[in-house]
Amino acid sequence: ALPIARQRIEDRFGQLKDGALIIVAMGRLGAMEMTSSSDLDLVFIHHTPDGAMTDGDKSIPGSLYFTRIGQEIINILTAPTSEGHAYEVDMRLRPSGKSGPVTIAFDRFTSYQMDNAWTWEHMALIRARILTGFQHDDLAKLIENCLANVMKIERSKSRVIADARDMRQRIAKHHQPRSGHDLRLITGGLIDLDFFAQMMQLMHPLENGQRLG
Repeated sequence: ALPIARQRIEDRFGQLKDGALIIVAMGRLGAMEMTSSSDLDLVFIHHTPDGAMTDGDKSIPGSLYFTRIGQEIINILTAPTSEGHAYEVDMRLRPSGKSGPVTIAFDRFTSYQMDNAWTWEHMALIRARILTGFQHDDLAKLIENCLANVMKIERSKSRVIADARDMRQRIAKHHQPRSGHDLRLITGGLIDLDFFAQMMQLMHPLENGQRLG
């Protein structure tokens, strides 16, 4: 979807010589545990030099260029067909949640994760995996370094436990197990195991900040 989306936007607005885009997979896609009913948890992160503009007749700022590409990717992935939708795309794990631009600048992503993110957002980052991008080798290294630094943040263990318990209770309230055989949602099931593993990594991080998702 990425090369198709990029070409469509560049046909309209021209190319951007400098800048990079990375698509980060979260959730089950990031952990490579998708099922036939899984949606795609995605985060689009870009780096755009100040003042960068596309070179087309209808020139647009670099940040808007990346936003348009992100929107086009979502349109491609969610397009209705005679067989139904290919995927549902969930963008709620980006720092702006349901609102704000589809793509986020790397500097803003970093400052949010280091200074403002909730515990459950850092738990979710353990499953983060870079999928693809363009002109993005340097940006990929910056993102991996950011994620390692997030893991190494000093935390109150009691706060981590309390925040994780609160999030787990919210899930239990809105998503009840369908039966005693629902191994994902039952008490002591897969979600509880995931939460426990993620909590332990936040409370006892490896020295290099490695994430074990």
